[in-house]
Amino acid sequence: RKQAEAAMRQSEERYRRLVQVSPEAIFVMRGDRILLGNGQAMRLLGATEESQIVGRTFFDFIPSDDHAVMHRRLSRVTEGPEQVPQFEQFFVRFDGSTIEVEATAAHYHDQEGLAVLVVARDITERKRLQAQLRRTERVAELGTVASGMAHEIGTPMNVILGRAEYLMERTKEEPVKKGLQTIVTQVERITRVMNQ
Repeated sequence: RKQAEAAMRQSEERYRRLVQVSPEAIFVMRGDRILLGNGQAMRLLGATEESQIVGRTFFDFIPSDDHAVMHRRLSRVTEGPEQVPQFEQFFVRFDGSTIEVEATAAHYHDQEGLAVLVVARDITERKRLQAQLRRTERVAELGTVASGMAHEIGTPMNVILGRAEYLMERTKEEPVKKGLQTIVTQVERITRVMNQ
């Protein structure tokens, strides 16, 4: 019996250590109350002690606008298949900041009844980089469009400029020369703006 008890304690300690060193945030809940949060879960939420999250409702860390969606997800987990597909969710940290996480959830039964396991990963930085990449791609596309437009506008402008300069050399009338000089000046201005 003592060997069995020792083996049981050793097994429990092994699994406890595995959960604690996991690079993913792990929450165990019964109902909507958190029973366990590993070290990564505490870092994810900005907690300094496990007691700050254990016993609290999971909804304390979900923006109020998302409560209805999270209720539906928890219902799907507890009433449906053992695991729900991966989902993205915003969490509110202790300092009030919001982070975006990628999470999955599964239910299981133990001697006390139904429990839910949530595994989450902070993807805030990844989302920020993806948004930055999309903005960069849009700027590159705009650059391509602007370059094409500049070329399409530049060709007729060069023709207008060449004709105006040609006519300036041929005419002797000052008012006409003055008008042609205005055309040349404005075409050069348009060209500078397009180049910028």
